[in-house]
Amino acid sequence: MSQDSNTDSWLRAALAGADLAAWIWDVPSDDVKLSESWMEMLGEPGREVTVQRLQLGPMVHPDDLPRLVSVLDSLRRGLTSAYEIEHRIRVADGSYRWILSRGKVTERDEAGQPRRITGTNADVTARRQAEELLAARELQLRQVTDSVPAMIAELDAEDRIRYCNSRYAEHAGRSAESMFGKTLAETMDPAAYERYAEHRDRIRAGLAVTFERVMARPGQPEIHLHVQFVPRLERGTEYAGCYMMIEDVTERQRLARMKEDFIRSVTHEVRTPLQAIRASLDQIAAENPVAELKATIAAARTNCDRLVRMVNDILDYQRLRAGHKLPESRQRIDLDAPVREAVAANESLAREGGVTLRMAESAAPVQVVADPERVIQLVTNLVANALKHSAKGDTVDIAVESVESCARVSVRDRGPGVPAGFRPQLFQQFAQGQAADGKQRSGTGLGLAICKALAEQMGGRIGFAPAKDTGAVFWFELPA
Repeated sequence: MSQDSNTDSWLRAALAGADLAAWIWDVPSDDVKLSESWMEMLGEPGREVTVQRLQLGPMVHPDDLPRLVSVLDSLRRGLTSAYEIEHRIRVADGSYRWILSRGKVTERDEAGQPRRITGTNADVTARRQAEELLAARELQLRQVTDSVPAMIAELDAEDRIRYCNSRYAEHAGRSAESMFGKTLAETMDPAAYERYAEHRDRIRAGLAVTFERVMARPGQPEIHLHVQFVPRLERGTEYAGCYMMIEDVTERQRLARMKEDFIRSVTHEVRTPLQAIRASLDQIAAENPVAELKATIAAARTNCDRLVRMVNDILDYQRLRAGHKLPESRQRIDLDAPVREAVAANESLAREGGVTLRMAESAAPVQVVADPERVIQLVTNLVANALKHSAKGDTVDIAVESVESCARVSVRDRGPGVPAGFRPQLFQQFAQGQAADGKQRSGTGLGLAICKALAEQMGGRIGFAPAKDTGAVFWFELPA
């Protein structure tokens, strides 16, 4: 076997191993010799062929042909000595594939003009398709994040920006493209960066962080911002960066304050006439009206009390939602007294439903430090809750007792009990179960949530347990 044959064999093996096709362009004759792998790349049987260069033109995608012709013409005329270009070429099945074509002048004539140009082609279709898919996903991500009314950015482990939406770029006074690679310190005002620095260690430890900040601008209203950082971890524990979202909540807070002010104003305006109506009903009842009116007056007063409780619940809910504690005035009291007062206040509502309220006698006085008015509110809400789950002829038991180092008040009904699926929601705001008759409960759905807040505010706790036979027991405990 000749040395040239060995060289050709070795070259073919090297080209095949690198998934490359080779070609040689003889410039004077304009013949192009194509290797076996070049034909295989086109989906043809592997064989060496020689064609005129112009015969290859129709195989190139029309959109890529002018660019390729320009590059090859510069090479042929000796204006350049090498080239590299990616373009599409039609294969045997009529589809197009992307190739990376490289060429270099390897032989020149006496005048220095190219005589022979040698090159390779590589199929890069898979890479181009992956790049196009990635570009499409990046475009989709940008369209989604640009439509979100928040500033969004992704940081790497060194606090450099890997991505940001247009709102964040506008906030920083830059284009989104120019933000790439900038550090967070370069794109944030110093006060904002200091707030981030306060939480940086926690974020790097893998903990999500949320905080509020106010941005002051000369001659402009303050902006209230809600800032959130979510760490990105690799292999479960290694910090790789984080996602940042900054939301302007100025308008939301303003509307929330307007709503709270409106509700507070309306409820106060409702409570004042209700209290006047209740006082008038008490006065009429004290004047010994005819028997036919007594029941009507009692029903009117019961409904008036119910409305007052609902208004009070709404006011308390607004205070709790705003993050305030409910007003209270603690003193040392015998817990039995406010509990009995609350039970007495609910007697008319119980009679209306045909339910008996039964309070157990305490074995000994139970002393606590608490606000008696708030204790009355607690018991009233628990008794009202029990009545809504009681049927005609049922009895609701109320008891005051000492349990270890606490004083416990329990209210037991004999209704259908609390479904297991509803128990986690019991003390949440607006949670509503069903009454004993199967109908949806009336009321605001705030009573038990307010009870929980009141009990905890006075240093106690509240809970629920299924009764031994039927019904439910709601209780709260206060430090004795």
